[in-house]
Amino acid sequence: MWMAKGSNAEPVYPPRDRAGHGNAIDGITQVSGVSNPDDESNDPAKIADRYDQILVSAKAGDVVFFGGHILHRSKKNFSTDRVRRSFVGHFCNARSWTQWGGDGPETTDLVTGMTNSAHILARGDTHLPFARPRFGTPCAALLFAEDRRRVSENAAAIMGDMDSGLMGAMPSDPNVVHDHK
Repeated sequence: MWMAKGSNAEPVYPPRDRAGHGNAIDGITQVSGVSNPDDESNDPAKIADRYDQILVSAKAGDVVFFGGHILHRSKKNFSTDRVRRSFVGHFCNARSWTQWGGDGPETTDLVTGMTNSAHILARGDTHLPFARPRFGTPCAALLFAEDRRRVSENAAAIMGDMDSGLMGAMPSDPNVVHDHK
């Protein structure tokens, strides 16, 4: 996978659909061909080419973590007998409006293009639609609305253990100053 070093400073470019429409944002260029491996038809590839490219070599079974704002791409797959596969997980605020990951009309709002109803609420609470896990995986999506709100309030007071550097639950005090030398 190729990463465009420093491209995370770019704005988030809204997609333009096949008919030439999209969510217009003043001063931000819309892009098309986002998933097209042909760099000539892929608008973000042209933006990424302004930056130094770093190759992250990954073998089958490897895991790569990176910030979602970094422009990244896999170039053409030259294998004649298999396809390239990946599992992508996105983590975002529970109140984030999403426009990707819908499986069709049943999970995509046909007016707004919102696909939140296809996404599972891992924690927190939201006024937006969300899905429930198919296999009963414990998460906020399975809680009643008032329980989600209560848990969400508690989650705001929890952070990683600053002393050990390990992720864990511990009460946090916003008035405590941590000295990180």
